[in-house]
Amino acid sequence: MKFPDYCVILIFMLYRCSGPSVVTGDGGATETVNAQVIITDTIISVKIDSDTLISADIMLFDINYNPAYQSGYKDSVHVTSKDTIITYKANPGIYNLLILTRENNKSLAVKNLNPGTGKQEVINDTLTPNGAIQGKIITGAFSNDNNIYFKLYITGTPFFTEVSNENFELSGIPAGTYHLEISMCSNDRTSDKNYSKILGRDIDVIANDTTTGIELFISN
Repeated sequence: MKFPDYCVILIFMLYRCSGPSVVTGDGGATETVNAQVIITDTIISVKIDSDTLISADIMLFDINYNPAYQSGYKDSVHVTSKDTIITYKANPGIYNLLILTRENNKSLAVKNLNPGTGKQEVINDTLTPNGAIQGKIITGAFSNDNNIYFKLYITGTPFFTEVSNENFELSGIPAGTYHLEISMCSNDRTSDKNYSKILGRDIDVIANDTTTGIELFISN
């Protein structure tokens, strides 16, 4: 999927795509950061309204984007402003929109945006503290195989990690429910795609908290 390059107009305008459903998350300061997302037939507009100057990344992913291998469509814009407007010109598809602030560790995820329906939708929400997940990979028959490592990732987001032992952590995630997937990879790295997807499960991420005790079982 190919999109035109973005351009800066007035406060900030960028051309790309997306359409609706909400989640939130990220940990820290007490100031309020509000966001409004407007979805029309071909346009998604994002407005951030903050009490003070903020530094934020506004990121758009198609829902199948794989952050471990950077496959699929994504777009990211960094903004520094108290009042920022970003506009994406939409191609048909389903997308996730993430707003991640840097200073106060607050964020918002607006999931499953679906432009091109001919309907207008307005979503108003407030950024909340990030969450995190921690867990363990139970490797079973692969426990003594030093040629194996694992990639854990959440499609449609930037979040992934690589682990060679049993423990893993993903942090800085907006609160909500996500589908965590895991791939088993070979250390010979003869191909960037040299992996086998093992399993996936839904994980709840809670604002300003860490979800622990997640166990992922791998068997031959």
